[in-house]
Amino acid sequence: MEFGTGFGVSALWMARAARENGLGHVWTIDDLRGVRGLLEEAVRRLRAAGFMFPCETPGDLVDTLRRHLRLEEFLTIVAETIDPGRLVAPSPIDFLFSDFGHAPEDVRALLECLLPRMSPRASILIHSASAYEPTRRLLEEFVASRGRRFSLVHLLERHDRAQNGAAWIR
Repeated sequence: MEFGTGFGVSALWMARAARENGLGHVWTIDDLRGVRGLLEEAVRRLRAAGFMFPCETPGDLVDTLRRHLRLEEFLTIVAETIDPGRLVAPSPIDFLFSDFGHAPEDVRALLECLLPRMSPRASILIHSASAYEPTRRLLEEFVASRGRRFSLVHLLERHDRAQNGAAWIR
């Protein structure tokens, strides 16, 4: 499960891994509004690399790449506003990658809605959460409040960027 599709790069990688391993299905959810301004540049670069296809929306781009890579049976693209409370994907969820709403209140809502739907062996990866101190504290308090059921690993990059690292809850 992925929240925050963007251009679909991580969703396509995860779907390819599902295909290569012979199991799993990736659901990616995003209304794709945040990347519309970048679409023209991405399409220009893809066409320069030899991909010739019409793309009017970021969803068209992700879907075209999904078909080009033959990942249709491993990747479902849901183009709608992200609302963990209205999740359409089946349960249980084995892996959650969230790349949207990095503020503590967004992460708390995500965890409250989705923890009951996670499999016992699930992992949760939240992009940029470890680099933003309020969200980092929230995750540390969340894990500490649940005893030994969860552990938290901060995955930080060595160089400073606006979006740096991730938090891994397992």
